[in-house]
Amino acid sequence: MTTGDNLKCGAFTITVNVEVGEVTGSVVAGNQTLCEGDDPAVFTVTTASTGSNTISYQWQSSADSLSGYTDIDGANSDAYDPPSGILSTTYYRVISSV
Repeated sequence: MTTGDNLKCGAFTITVNVEVGEVTGSVVAGNQTLCEGDDPAVFTVTTASTGSNTISYQWQSSADSLSGYTDIDGANSDAYDPPSGILSTTYYRVISSV
């Protein structure tokens, strides 16, 4: 908390509340090997994230397993159904946050 004085408006007080949440990561099991044009199975979190507040999920994809991950629009639950017809190796991950 801090206080101050504004010549135009008078004295004021600012209070900042910081809430810290903890989260343990979720587990998504298994790899899928598909032929061109196949329909991948739904990815499901097999061990759910746990935390001290509400858990949010965001699925991401990348052509490289180490970098370049981008959010998948609308993919924000504990399961993700990737599109059929994937033509190249694609890596997926889920980010859990509170």
